[in-house]
Amino acid sequence: MLSRARIKAQSSNRLTPRTKGPQIVRDFFELIRHSKYTVQEIADIAGLDRQTVLEWGKSKSPRLFTFEAAVNAAGYKLVLQRIDNQ
Repeated sequence: MLSRARIKAQSSNRLTPRTKGPQIVRDFFELIRHSKYTVQEIADIAGLDRQTVLEWGKSKSPRLFTFEAAVNAAGYKLVLQRIDNQ
């Protein structure tokens, strides 16, 4: 069985920075890279499959419901903010 530190290292190594797609998804992966959580831990807490979360970083955009669950599992929440028209 792998140690928690090794799982975290392996999970972090698989998070390829996403260059396309919604900025909020790219920000989410940056948050994971610098958090105390592994992808597996976030997926488990959110009730998602680890592979589902990893696919968001490669090509597939998440559904809002599952993305919000993962963001909440990482200790954050999605917030709508009004854009100031200048």
